[in-house]
Amino acid sequence: MNAITKHDEASAVLVRRHNREAQREAWFSLSQTQRRLSWRARREALQAERENNHARYAHYATEARRLWREAKTHLNFARTW
Repeated sequence: MNAITKHDEASAVLVRRHNREAQREAWFSLSQTQRRLSWRARREALQAERENNHARYAHYATEARRLWREAKTHLNFARTW
């Protein structure tokens, strides 16, 4: 019975380790997606600025800053998870 308990504990440790690795990969993937979206929003903001569309510029500039900030946060989660 003691051997079964040790096996169950070892199995539980492996499951937790796998879950942490999967979570880390998910945080990293999310951060990279947000980074790409941030650059896209920044390009849209610059295009709107060239067209003198100030409302659109403000929207996309704010969106780019939000996405970049969140990408940094999620990258930090991936590093420390």
